Amino acid sequence: METFFWLLIFIVFYGYVGYPLLLAVMAPLFGRFKNLPQSTSEYPSVSILVPAYNEADYIRIKIDSLLNQKYPAPMIFWFSAMQIMNGHQIH
Repeated sequence: METFFWLLIFIVFYGYVGYPLLLAVMAPLFGRFKNLPQSTSEYPSVSILVPAYNEADYIRIKIDSLLNQKYPAPMIFWFSAMQIMNGHQIH
């Protein structure tokens, strides 16, 4: 029974501490991020779909958050499912 307890402690510890540390040590060794494009024109284009349902009060915050991302020039599509949102009143 005690062996089972320590095995469970090890599994939990490895999941929360061991595995993230292992990834942090191995990432620089294998160079996963070495091949990233240097200029933003080399990134692929991205389209973001924003579903909105009665969110006229919050849509401006969502749009500002999406536009403040570091990814260059995403295409943002905002759509609603046939409800009145007063989208023309968003400032």
